[in-house]
Amino acid sequence: MSPRRARQAADTHRAVLAALQQRLAPIFLALRDAAATDPDCAALWREIAERRRANMLRFAADLRGTGELRKDLTDAHVADVVWSMNAAEYWVLLVHERGWSPQSFADYVTDSWTRYLLA
Repeated sequence: MSPRRARQAADTHRAVLAALQQRLAPIFLALRDAAATDPDCAALWREIAERRRANMLRFAADLRGTGELRKDLTDAHVADVVWSMNAAEYWVLLVHERGWSPQSFADYVTDSWTRYLLA
């Protein structure tokens, strides 16, 4: 990723985030809850969580490659921030429970990442 592309990457992620969370958040939460009592669901939930974590680490590394990421943040920290704000639970809290629009949620997450993660 070339310099100055971190904001573009965050903007691209914004569109994907809104589209995916609308469809998948309810499924993820149902699977998470089922994982408490069903071993197969628990295994699938762990697999999804590990895949999400790996994807967030790749995203952090891509952001680092732009030269725009704050130098005091490790890739693991960046991945944790992105992972937590990208979670179905976060989506449900703001969109379903607080009535935010999907676009407002995606804008908020992207703006938060940009302000906190980028130099």
